[in-house]
Amino acid sequence: MKILHVVSTYPPYRGGMGNVVSEEATRLAKLRHDVHVATLAYKEKPSTKVEGKVTVHRLKQHIWWDKTALSFGINKLLKDDSFDIVHLHLPFFGIQELMVVLMKLGWKKNLVVTYHMDYMSKGVSKKIGKVSRKYFVPAILTRAQKVFVSSMDYARESWLKDNWKDVEKKLISAPFGVDTKRFKPRKDRKESTVTRLLFVGGLDSNHYFKGLDVLLKALGQLRSRKDWTLTVAGSGDLKESYEDQAREAGIAQRVDFIGRVSNDALPLAYGFSDVFVFPSIDRSEAFGLVALEAQSCGVPVIASDLSGVRTVVSDKASGILVSPKDVDELKEALVWMIGHKREREEMGKTARIRVEKMFTWDKHVAILEKVYEDIDSK
Repeated sequence: MKILHVVSTYPPYRGGMGNVVSEEATRLAKLRHDVHVATLAYKEKPSTKVEGKVTVHRLKQHIWWDKTALSFGINKLLKDDSFDIVHLHLPFFGIQELMVVLMKLGWKKNLVVTYHMDYMSKGVSKKIGKVSRKYFVPAILTRAQKVFVSSMDYARESWLKDNWKDVEKKLISAPFGVDTKRFKPRKDRKESTVTRLLFVGGLDSNHYFKGLDVLLKALGQLRSRKDWTLTVAGSGDLKESYEDQAREAGIAQRVDFIGRVSNDALPLAYGFSDVFVFPSIDRSEAFGLVALEAQSCGVPVIASDLSGVRTVVSDKASGILVSPKDVDELKEALVWMIGHKREREEMGKTARIRVEKMFTWDKHVAILEKVYEDIDSK
């Protein structure tokens, strides 16, 4: 089949949606499908290139705001009759509205959608999101043959509930996966006299919901203890403010901001940590690929008890769930992990087994491929 994925971000731009589509596209191409990706060019020049076995169309932004844009370059691709399946990844402001206009003008293609998350941003994007939620997203969901979600848990509490009668029978749970061969426990892992905590996430305003400020507040209450360190992997415009917060909390000596970590080095970062902390604060966090990657490396996770996220981390088995934004509860979970070395190591082993059983890219892509084939055969 010839498949077109339409997504707002794609590597080398770092972001969860783009990383998911990269895995899907690459693996579908290995299964000998003709896979194309339409995305924004961002700071690169608009181009169409074969990257690996995937044809990537990086489109010019004609109207730009915040972290998204409207690109009329998508029109030609959507009108290309050679595509058997168009797979739209929501949210994609600008493009999703343009697609609704094309639908009104008679555009007819096999359309599937992945609903990644609610958009809980601020400013102009929040206003645009509110309008799109009311008028445009329902039109896309009605038009789509199938709607993929990373978990039914998240779907039930997300904005999908606005159109539940129309969308419920179309929903397909397709949990995202991990490359378990790349993300695996390290045999050369060195012991440490302190508990090594790790945070991985964007430190830019677009990823405000990652909750690093909550983690730093919790660790500020543990500043008198000498048995922990925190490594923060990530970069962005908020990095300096987080560094200032660590200094003001009196913990700067034990918090290491190492900047963006390359894809090759990321398994090392997980493998040499003792606990991964994932303190997201709202429904902008719908799943948690980094939390899965950490668990695949045999590392237990402290995560926020959010819909979707709680399907990734099994409370008291592969990690600990805490209430979002609750500094005291997060502190207590950190204290427990620091003080229970043997138990947290058992959690890490359980985490690895659970990932192998439930969260692999092969399982995920098999679900997508079957749905594509079912739709295309009708």
